[in-house]
Formats: sequence, C-alpha cells, structure tokens
Amino acid sequence: MHGEHRRLSRGTKEATGNPGIEAGWRSISVAASGLANTFSRMFDKSSSKQAFDDLGDALDTLDIAHRALPQEAGMPPLIETTPELTPRLVHANA
Repeated sequence: MHGEHRRLSRGTKEATGNPGIEAGWRSISVAASGLANTFSRMFDKSSSKQAFDDLGDALDTLDIAHRALPQEAGMPPLIETTPELTPRLVHANA
C-alpha cells in the first residue's frame, strides 16, 4: 500500500465544536445502529426474507456516512485499502 493511511477516530473528546463533523459522526452512529439491527433481524426466526434484502442497503448507508466524514472535516478522501466487493448469486442449496 502506498500513500498515507488514516483511520477515522472519535478520540477521547466529547465534541469537536465543528457542526459538520459532529453531524458526520451522528450519521455514522445512526447508520451503524441500523446495520446492527438489520444484521440481528437476519437471525430472528420470526423475521422475513426482507432482513436479508435490507442488509445491502444498510451496508451502503454506513459506507456513504463513513465516506462523508472526511469531507466534512476538510480532509482528503480516505484511501481505499481493500478491493470493491463483486456481487454474486448465492444459492440456498449451496
């Protein structure tokens, strides 16, 4: 991997004082909670197949929130360290 690699971190402070950054962290928190709820519904026997279908949307929402924070902080975009996932069909009998 070449170039600078940074990780987003909240650190130990309660708030940055920058409304854009604080909104970005709230967006990440809400998206992460939504992903956790969606993921847990996948294992609930009373849940429908919809939980599986919603997982991709929840992951996309978290990704969008995560990518927006550096922009709000006035930082360059995060460096991609992993290849983009390629969708593939998963068969129930596989």
